Amino acid sequence: MSYMLLWMNCGECGKLFASNPHKVPSIDRKIAFCKECIVRANDQRIAMGLEPIAIHPEAYEPVKD
Repeated sequence: MSYMLLWMNCGECGKLFASNPHKVPSIDRKIAFCKECIVRANDQRIAMGLEPIAIHPEAYEPVKD
């Protein structure tokens, strides 16, 4: 059994992070965001009365291939 992770730089902070390419929060599957930036964005969204961005439980976990 093999596993896959997508390594990329966060579209917000630039930090290198690993993610599941099928589950990570992204824009058009081209610009992905690290968990810390999504959590920070959700705090701001909630404060503005907006719905938080859903974070899939497997978004930052390896994909079983």
